[in-house]
Amino acid sequence: MIIRDTLVFRTLLAIARQRPAYDELRSHALLELLATADAVRNKVRYRLQELSLSELQFAVLVVLLALDPEPVLPTTLATHTSASRATVTDILDHLHTHGLIERQRSKEDRRNYLITLTDSGRDLTDRAEAAFLQSVAELGSPLTEPAPRALLALCEKLVPHTSSSAAC
Repeated sequence: MIIRDTLVFRTLLAIARQRPAYDELRSHALLELLATADAVRNKVRYRLQELSLSELQFAVLVVLLALDPEPVLPTTLATHTSASRATVTDILDHLHTHGLIERQRSKEDRRNYLITLTDSGRDLTDRAEAAFLQSVAELGSPLTEPAPRALLALCEKLVPHTSSSAAC
C-alpha cells in the first residue's frame, strides 16, 4: 500500500528523482495515483465492513445478483471475481452460514453445487451495492467535467501496460 506523504512515498520519489533510468514526473504521477486508489478503496472497504462484508464477499454477491435467478457454479464465481476456486469456496461457506446463499447439488454433475441468493442475500446485496455506489458517488463528487473523462482516458492509456487486463 502506498500512502501519500509517508517515508515510503517520499523515498520512492527521491529514488526516482536520483536515478536517470526513472522518469521523476511519471513516477510521481503514478505514486499519487496508487496512493489515491488505496485511499478510495479503503473508504469503500470501510462502507462494506459496516455491513460485515469483505470486498470479495461483496463481489460474489454482486455476481449472484447479476445472474439471478439462474443458479451459478462456484467456478463461474471464481472467474468473475478473479479469485481462486478455494477462496470462493471459503466465501461461499461464510455466506451460507449467514443464510445469504443456498447450495444445491447439480443434477448433471453431482460434484458441483449450484449457488443462488436467498431473500436475505438479495436484501443485503441491495443494501451493500447502494452503500458502495453512494461511496463512489461521494468520493467522485469533486470530479467535474472534463475530469471524469480525462481520468477514464488516462486509465485506458495505462491498462495496456499492466500485467493484467483489469480495467482502471
